[in-house]
Amino acid sequence: MKLKNNKGFAVSTLLYGLSIMGFLIVILLMSIMSSNRVNTKDFVNQIEEDLNRYSLTEVGLRPVTDNGNDIVQEYVVPYDQAGWYKIELWGAAGASKGSYAGGNGAYTSGIIYLDANTHLYFYVGTKGEGNTGGKNNGGAGNATVAAGGGATDVRLESGPYNNDRSLKTRIMVAAGGGGASTTAGGKGGDLQGYKGNGTVGAAGQIAGNFGVQVAPGGGAGYNNGATGEGGSSYISGYAGSRSYKLNTSNFDEMELNTFSTTDDVTINYQYPVYDPNNGSITGYNPPVHPFNFLNGLMVPGANSGDGKASIQRVDLTGIDISGNKKINLNGITRIVDCVDGANTSSTWKEIQAISNGVNVVKSGSGNIVLTPGGTDANKAKDGLLTTSATITASATEKCLTVNFNTAYNLDEIAVWHTPGNIAKHSLKACTNSSESSCTVLSNFNAIDNDPIVETTNGLHYSAYRNNTSLTPPNGLYYIVPVNNSSTVFTTGDSNLENNNMIISLKGIDGNKYQKWSLENVSGNTFIILENQNYNSLQIDGIGNVPGDAITASSRLIDSDRERWIITPTTNGQYVITSPLMNPPTCKLGLDSGALRTVATSLVNQSTKFYLINIDY
Repeated sequence: MKLKNNKGFAVSTLLYGLSIMGFLIVILLMSIMSSNRVNTKDFVNQIEEDLNRYSLTEVGLRPVTDNGNDIVQEYVVPYDQAGWYKIELWGAAGASKGSYAGGNGAYTSGIIYLDANTHLYFYVGTKGEGNTGGKNNGGAGNATVAAGGGATDVRLESGPYNNDRSLKTRIMVAAGGGGASTTAGGKGGDLQGYKGNGTVGAAGQIAGNFGVQVAPGGGAGYNNGATGEGGSSYISGYAGSRSYKLNTSNFDEMELNTFSTTDDVTINYQYPVYDPNNGSITGYNPPVHPFNFLNGLMVPGANSGDGKASIQRVDLTGIDISGNKKINLNGITRIVDCVDGANTSSTWKEIQAISNGVNVVKSGSGNIVLTPGGTDANKAKDGLLTTSATITASATEKCLTVNFNTAYNLDEIAVWHTPGNIAKHSLKACTNSSESSCTVLSNFNAIDNDPIVETTNGLHYSAYRNNTSLTPPNGLYYIVPVNNSSTVFTTGDSNLENNNMIISLKGIDGNKYQKWSLENVSGNTFIILENQNYNSLQIDGIGNVPGDAITASSRLIDSDRERWIITPTTNGQYVITSPLMNPPTCKLGLDSGALRTVATSLVNQSTKFYLINIDY
């Protein structure tokens, strides 16, 4: 097992270099004294392995096999490097069949506090090929369906990839895509896997085949996909997750949390304590810090190749991300979620508020009220997406209110209405009963009355991301088209410099050419810079007429061609307009799959974008 270090921090790189020099001297002396070259080679390999396992650099992991068998890739947190780490995973794609493509794998990420000497075990999936299922549980193909892609996951206990105990200690999973048949394969999903037509599949947090069993051509995941369908993903601590816990009556077993009896969306893992005399397990101790991720993100169908993984420390200056990086949602005593009375989405499948990995709505501290009156209000806090709280009377505005009996510092709020409906959705989080204490997280009275199309993943609002009802602050972002949300703005597929690059749309791969810096010029006007060559997003031409291409080109001085007005729609999306003319006549849009300027009067999902902050 060898881990590749992509880039290091200055101090760690120096220490890394000095360590290598010291070991090389030892190796040289041993090679002079020893006639056994094999032993020397083994020693070098062991040194390299140990250096990488304890490296302080960012570590990128690719699939590794030996004689067809998966190899577990271990990462150990150095003894003096406890802190916050960002983990990113990419599930593998399913195999194609004829003219139909296999489903892409999912992308997941989050930040987590890791104690020193924590051992993590990465299992990286591979793409399905023909009838051969991808490594890490991709479903094998047959005469009617191609093979599914393998999942990529990180665990707290190692073992064969299909070991039951090891599987139940997964803290993050990025699902694999399904294999193609007479249709495209289903994409690796978020909390729910998908079919090839984009509808919800069998794999998800509510139902699915956990563990080893996988259908022909099914994508692997936290729950595996049915035939030709993608699997589901998982993040410990993410709203909607169904996590495993230690069986308190039999410490050798992990059991699935049942929503009817638990409020915990975080894996309840405890370390075994061994008898020093005979090595038997005498009990279990909980970790100092629970294994719950903050700022979790799931993107279905983002990866078209083999799986991969990345882990990187992100609090290099000792910043406590759980406190100092938090944008809002502290001291919350009330949550109000409303839908437009004229809309058919007058039901709530679920509402969750996560604090330290616990759903505090489910815990019984949240008193739910429907306005006007409704039926079965508490079904919105039972942890199940199969039950509904329903407004029974018509109204201009229909609202669900959660009143807490104590104030909570929340990490995330998530709401599920009826999936597939177009919801005019408004969400507020308040610190007391006064309206002035409320932070508006989403407002259905958007600038262009633009609704949100809901999925089974719900609508998630993280306390560690920017309030999308406001103009975005400076920072590093993925730019995502609303009507092609599995892709991001991309300037290329290599590290080669290019000073005039047409912007394409591709799944997230984590490279610099997909990351964009927002630099505020004044008010809501920004320069948008790609993070590889520091070229700016510009209109290709000076006409500023609908149809102009968009490029990433060398910086301009005092030119409106590289300036953009970014306006929040107040429902989590943004409109990006060129200020070349007064009044502005063009905005950024997705026209026939290409990014171009479009008329400012055009109002639909092709002119809206998500800005996902990725600074940590």
